[in-house]
Amino acid sequence: MADCEINPPQRPQTQVFFAQLGDAARRVGLRMFEEFRQAKIPVAEASGKNALKAQLEIANKLGSAYTLILGQKEVLDETIIIRDMDSGAQEIVDAKKIVSILQKKLARSEGVIPLTQKAVEDKQQ
Repeated sequence: MADCEINPPQRPQTQVFFAQLGDAARRVGLRMFEEFRQAKIPVAEASGKNALKAQLEIANKLGSAYTLILGQKEVLDETIIIRDMDSGAQEIVDAKKIVSILQKKLARSEGVIPLTQKAVEDKQQ
């Protein structure tokens, strides 16, 4: 493509990597992927890899800020693990709230804190 001077658009930097372990996690993961797509959050994954270690290595190579880990236990509990790839810290959250939680985390990491309260109007006039 370089010989033809064709420059395909660059893919956006993937901030989120999705690691799934087991068939049940893959099925639930497909539904979550659709939610992320609708929220315009790019998510990478390696569905061909079964081992968590291999998937985490791919997340590191991609430079992902967060890895979502979904296994059999998490599917049964309706939870998901968010791993901060810089610090290694992990937290377990409700799977139904994952999109909104990640939106907040990504906004903070980009230096944009979403407005959560209305501004107080100046009543001295």
